[in-house]
Amino acid sequence: MKKGSIAIAVQWLLLVCLVVSTIAKTGSGTAATGNRDFPADTKLDKWDGSAGQTYLQQLIIQSGGLGIGLGFLFSIFMFFHLMCWGMCSPCCRCCCFRYKKVKLQSCWDNQDNYKWFLLASLLIFLISIAGVGIIFGNQSHLYEDIGQTFDHAKEFIGDWADFQCAGLIVDDFRSGKSLSDVQDQYGGTAGAIAKCSVTSVGGFLHGANTQVNTTFQTIINLIDGMQNIINSLNNTIDKVENTTSIATAINATVYLMKNQSELINSTLVDTLATSSNFSAYLPRPADIPKVESQDTYIPGQAVNSLAEAKNELVNARQGISPTIVDDLLLKTKPEIQSQWGSIYRSLLDIESQMLKHVNQALSKEDNIDSTKSSTTSSETYGELAMALLYSLSCVFLLTMIIGYLCKKRWPICLGGYLIFFTFLWLAFILGIFLVLSMISYDICGCEGTYSVESCQTLITMLRTNLGSTEVKVRDDKVLVADIVQQILECPNRVNDQGIYDYSPDSNFIDIMQVLGAFNFSKEVQKPIIQLNNATSSLYVSRYVDQVLNQTGNARNAMALVAVATAYNFSSDYNQYNDLLTGLRGLNPAQYYSGVYNPVTNQQNIDRLSGILKPSNEEMEANRDSLNEHKRNYNISIDQINVAANAINAAVENSRRDIGNSVNEIYNMVNYILTVNRYTPCAIIGKAYKNIWITDFCDNVYETLDGVVPGAILCLAAMLTGFFLLIMMRDCVRIIQEDWREDQNDIRMGIVSADGKKQNFVSSNNINGLVKCFFLAA
Repeated sequence: MKKGSIAIAVQWLLLVCLVVSTIAKTGSGTAATGNRDFPADTKLDKWDGSAGQTYLQQLIIQSGGLGIGLGFLFSIFMFFHLMCWGMCSPCCRCCCFRYKKVKLQSCWDNQDNYKWFLLASLLIFLISIAGVGIIFGNQSHLYEDIGQTFDHAKEFIGDWADFQCAGLIVDDFRSGKSLSDVQDQYGGTAGAIAKCSVTSVGGFLHGANTQVNTTFQTIINLIDGMQNIINSLNNTIDKVENTTSIATAINATVYLMKNQSELINSTLVDTLATSSNFSAYLPRPADIPKVESQDTYIPGQAVNSLAEAKNELVNARQGISPTIVDDLLLKTKPEIQSQWGSIYRSLLDIESQMLKHVNQALSKEDNIDSTKSSTTSSETYGELAMALLYSLSCVFLLTMIIGYLCKKRWPICLGGYLIFFTFLWLAFILGIFLVLSMISYDICGCEGTYSVESCQTLITMLRTNLGSTEVKVRDDKVLVADIVQQILECPNRVNDQGIYDYSPDSNFIDIMQVLGAFNFSKEVQKPIIQLNNATSSLYVSRYVDQVLNQTGNARNAMALVAVATAYNFSSDYNQYNDLLTGLRGLNPAQYYSGVYNPVTNQQNIDRLSGILKPSNEEMEANRDSLNEHKRNYNISIDQINVAANAINAAVENSRRDIGNSVNEIYNMVNYILTVNRYTPCAIIGKAYKNIWITDFCDNVYETLDGVVPGAILCLAAMLTGFFLLIMMRDCVRIIQEDWREDQNDIRMGIVSADGKKQNFVSSNNINGLVKCFFLAA
C-alpha cells in the first residue's frame, strides 16, 4: 500500500468528520433539514384531526419511520446480501454471486487489489469512531445541562418566594421552621408579614394592614370622641340651669332684703316718733339701705337671658345630636367596623395563603436538590451510555477487520451477524432521537437564535392552548392568551440598588390591565358620603354666639344688682343694742324728751329687741348671701362661656378631623392602587428564558440533535462496512485456497513459472499476521 493512498484516505476521513461535525454544531441541525407543518395554532386536544395527523406523517417520513422503516429496509438488503454471499448456506449463492464466478472476477483474481478493500474497511472503521466521538462530545455536557435545569428551577422558586415575602421569613422557612412556628414567633400572620421586605408583595400587604388599621381606627376614635360633644352640651345645659337657680336665689334674696329694709325703716320712724332724743342714738331711716326697683326686676331679666342661652344650647344639641348619635354612632360606626373587619380579614387570608405558598415552594428546594443529586449520580457512566451503545458499530466492524487481517472467516461472519441483528435497533434509537429533536425544534421555532423574541412558535402554541382561559381579578376578566407574550417577554428593570424600577411594561398589574380592580373608591363612597354629610351638619357657631351673647347680657344685668354693698350693719347693731340697754336700765326716762311713759318705753324695747336688731342681722346676712350668690353666678357664667367655646372648638375640630379621615380613606385607596409597584413580572420572564428557552429549546434540542450526526455516521459505517467486509470474506477464502495450493506445491517441489513461490507466508501476509496478532492482543 502506497503512502500517497494512505494520505488521500486520511484527508477524506478528516473531510467527512469536519462536515459532520459542522452539521452537528450548526444552530439549526439535522432537525431543520426538512419542512414540517407544525400545528402551533391547533390545540393539543385537537391534534387527532387533519393538522396533527399531517404533522405526525411528516415526522414519520422524515425520521424514516422512527428509524424502524429505514432500518427494516436496509435490514432486508443486508439479509439478501448475506444470502447472496453465502453467509446462510453456500446453496444460497446464485448467478453472478457464485463463488466460482466471483473468484474469476478481475477484482478478486488480483490479490493486489485486496489492499484497497482493507483501506476502505479501515476508513469505514475510522468513520464509525468519528461518529462515536461526536456522540460522546455531545453527551459530555449532558449532566451539566441537567444540573443547570435543576439550578434554574431552584432559582425560580427562590425568586418566587422573594417576590412574595423576601427577608427573614424566607430564611426561617429555609431553616426548617413550619408556618405555625413562624406565625407563633412573630405574633400571628400580620406580625410575620411585617417582617417581609418593603419591596415585596408582603411588604405591600403589611403597608395595607397599617393603612387600613390606622384609617379605620382613627375614624372609630373620632366618632367615639364626638359623643363627648353631646355630653359637654348636656353638662353645659345643666350648668345654665344651675346658674339660673343662682339667679333665682339672688332675686329671692333681693326681695327679702327689700322687705327687711322697709320693716327697719318703718320701725325706726315709729321709734323716733316717741322721742326726739332718739335721733342721737338711732340711725336715720333715710340711711337704711333701700332696694331699688331695678334690683328686683333685673334678676328676672338675667333669668330670661339664661333661659335663652339654654334654648340655644338645646337647639345646638338637637342640631348635631342626630348627626353625632344617629348617623355617626349608630349607622356609620357599625358600617366602618364591619368594613374594617371584612377588609382586614381578607388581607389576613391573603397573607396567610401567601405565607403557606412561600413555605410550600421553599420546601421543594430540598426535593430539587435531592432529585438533582440522584439524577447526576449516574454522571460517571451516564454520559458514556449513548457513546457505548453506538460504539458497538466500531466493535463489530473491528471484529470483521480483524478476521480479514487474520484471514479468518468466522470473525467476519460473527461481526456481520451482529451488525445485522443490531442495525435495526440502533436505527430505531436514532429515529427516536431524530423525532424528539424535530419536535423540540418545531415546538420552539427558534431557528438557531435562542431568545424569547426569536422562539415565537412556543409562544404561539401557548396562546393557542390557553385559548379562552381567563383570570378573574375581582370583577375584571383577563384573557391569558392576550397577555402571555408580554409576561414571558417581561423585562427586568431594577435601579442601582437592585430595587424594582417601575415601568408599565414590567409588572403583572399593568400588563393585565387590572389596576382598576384594585380601585376601592366605589366601596368607600358610602362612608365618605356619610362623613361629609356629618361635616355639613356639624355647625354650632351661631348657637354658641347666641349663648355667649345671652350669658353676657345675664352677667351685665346681674352686675347692676347692688344692695347694701358697703353698708355697715354692725354700727347700726351697736346703736340698737346700746339704746336697748339704756331703755332697760334704771333711768330710761333720760332718753325721752317729754313725759316718760313706761308703756311707750316697753314698746320701744320690743321694737329694738324684736324687730330692729334681728332684722338688721338678717339683712346683713342676706347682703352677704347676695354677694356670694353673685360671685358664684359670675363663676358659673364664666364656666358656661368656657364650655360653650370648648363645644364650638370641639365641633370645629371634629369637622376638621372628619375631613382628615376622608383624606385618610382616599390615601388608603391610593395606596392600594400602588400595587403595581410591587408586582414585577421579571421572575416569570427570567424563568421562561432560563428553563424553556435555554434548557429546553437550546440544551435539550442540541443534546437530542447532536446525537443524530454521530449516530448516522455509525450506522452508515455499519452498513457500508457490512456490505464490504461480507464480500471480503471471499478474499480470505481465496487467499486460504491459494495458500493451501502453495503448500502442496512446496511439498511436491513445484515452483511457479516466474520463479516465485506462491505461499501464504509472503511479506504482505507476514504484515497481516503481525497486525492480526496485535489486534487480537
